[in-house]
Amino acid sequence: MEFTEPKAYTRSLIPFLDRSHSIAKPGFSRWLVPPAALCVHLCIGQAYAFSVFNLPMTKLVGISASTPDDWKLTQLGWIFSLAIF
Repeated sequence: MEFTEPKAYTRSLIPFLDRSHSIAKPGFSRWLVPPAALCVHLCIGQAYAFSVFNLPMTKLVGISASTPDDWKLTQLGWIFSLAIF
């Protein structure tokens, strides 16, 4: 009979969230994390900003009511599509 060492006890129900998986390996640059986080926040912010400002953008010329010169929401849709892409 061979003796095998017991597996390390993990408190996590999901092994992916275990502490051993969240520690950076040697050679990992922490300076990559802030620019990546900034990019994610800018992308999320742009989608949120479009959802907030799409109605005011359709009434740029006619402030209280739409005029024929105002942009239509369908014309603004391609801007949002480019932002998400």
